[in-house]
Amino acid sequence: MDKKLQKALTFTLAIVFVGVGGFFLVREANAATPADALFPLDKFTESVTRLAILNPEAEIAFETEVLDERLSELDALVAENVDTTDALEEIDAQVDVLDTTVADGDSKLTLEQREELRLQYQEKIQAHIQTMTQEQLKTESGDATQKANMQKAIDTLDTKLTSSKKVELEVSSDSNGGENSNGSGSTNGKGN
Repeated sequence: MDKKLQKALTFTLAIVFVGVGGFFLVREANAATPADALFPLDKFTESVTRLAILNPEAEIAFETEVLDERLSELDALVAENVDTTDALEEIDAQVDVLDTTVADGDSKLTLEQREELRLQYQEKIQAHIQTMTQEQLKTESGDATQKANMQKAIDTLDTKLTSSKKVELEVSSDSNGGENSNGSGSTNGKGN
């Protein structure tokens, strides 16, 4: 075999090997939880994906999918009775990213569309809180650590949900021109 052909074939096989191996590595990283060593690779691939998204609707859909993934990771950690602190911090950060993405939505998105998207992920968080509460009730009474981890997760999600609703109310009041219920525009409640 010709040496040039042999080098080209070796180089091609190396590229294929690295590409296929990289694909499987990224796939495994996507299934990682914040307690796993591959989790930083998962976050890196999400960052690269964010750079490639140009459409605001697609960006919001992607960030919602990432939030769903973070909630699933939390479930996995709770089921394994592993400390959920990192997972809760990741959820907190992702809700902030999603809030920002929705708030900064392209001019093509109306305020109503942005609020509808915000309501959709609030509903997902609320449904997740309900599921975790049901699972917490099913947990054996002797497993205090797992119950404490679940309660911590529920409390954190509830706090994020409440703060997200406060942002929604602030946006709504800002869109009304800052007027209060008496229509004076004053925020002290005394009028002008």
